[in-house]
Amino acid sequence: MSVAVSQPQQFVAVVRGGGELKRDVANACGPPFELGIRKMVRLHTRRRVLALSEHIRRNGIDLVHTWDSDGSIFGAAAAWRAGVRWITSRRDLGEIYSWWKLALMKRADRYAAAVVVNAEAIRARLLSAGIPSERIRLIRNSVEVDRFAPDPVGSGRRGHPDSETIALVSRLDPEKDISMALQALQRIIRVRRGAILKIAGVGRERDRLIRLADSLGLAGSVEFLGKTRNVPELLAEARLGILTSRSNEGLSNAILEYMAASLPAVVTECGGNSELVRHRETGYVVPPEDAAALADAVLRVLSNPGLSATMGCRGREIVKRDHAPAAVQDAYRSLYAEVHKDVNST
Repeated sequence: MSVAVSQPQQFVAVVRGGGELKRDVANACGPPFELGIRKMVRLHTRRRVLALSEHIRRNGIDLVHTWDSDGSIFGAAAAWRAGVRWITSRRDLGEIYSWWKLALMKRADRYAAAVVVNAEAIRARLLSAGIPSERIRLIRNSVEVDRFAPDPVGSGRRGHPDSETIALVSRLDPEKDISMALQALQRIIRVRRGAILKIAGVGRERDRLIRLADSLGLAGSVEFLGKTRNVPELLAEARLGILTSRSNEGLSNAILEYMAASLPAVVTECGGNSELVRHRETGYVVPPEDAAALADAVLRVLSNPGLSATMGCRGREIVKRDHAPAAVQDAYRSLYAEVHKDVNST
């Protein structure tokens, strides 16, 4: 997605239409400009980028903020063509993209007024790629804490303190390594027969993972919930949340939501995961692709409700302090104002 911003005019452009936020975006900024791009090298693609560039010029847009891989490539091209500055955003480590897409993304970053990252791990990756440190801005993700129940036990707003539900909110894609969670669950239910893993998310690995769960004898111990709109309700019945990424992770919204719901988090050492989860304080950080370590950490949480409650409360306080939406919005406003000031002074 590319977000083009000016004062007082602003609009949103999307590479492909659809998405859960389309109505909210339209209400806030008007109908999005849909590029409708499916292939990188096509005459249609060039025409749509030129159309976006003309739209930027016609509406007096003087700053374009691009998001994610395709957004940065096409948004930067349109901004360059329109003669305006742009900001790129990096939300992951870039480990799942082809070499040519990475090259185009790097070019967009190199000539951007600023590059926004949401994790120190991504900052380090960009520094190693030659992006100057003064142009990299760390602005972390935000979460609306009040959407989630505040008390891990005994408040009447969440499940029983002896709940053995494990929540996993994630895309079902290879880099998320949901197989690791299933392999760990096989170990967990040998000790805690009532444990159940509830997986919320969709992705191209779904069918394979269902077959794997069957082959591991996990019938009755795992639920594939698919696309779940009410994550707070799922987390309200859980004892903890897990994330098993083995590559490409930035700063995980799922972990933020676990912490906002006062749940301890057991996560892999990948990307920004350990920047959120404080090992042994708000959860546990385990090596990627180590199902035994994951199972051991989950069992420590399940066997100690007091520890679970303490970790959950600490995590929620960290999220309230460091990831409030108002603070993140202020950080973006400050960045935009700084870039505008640079534009006006040149």
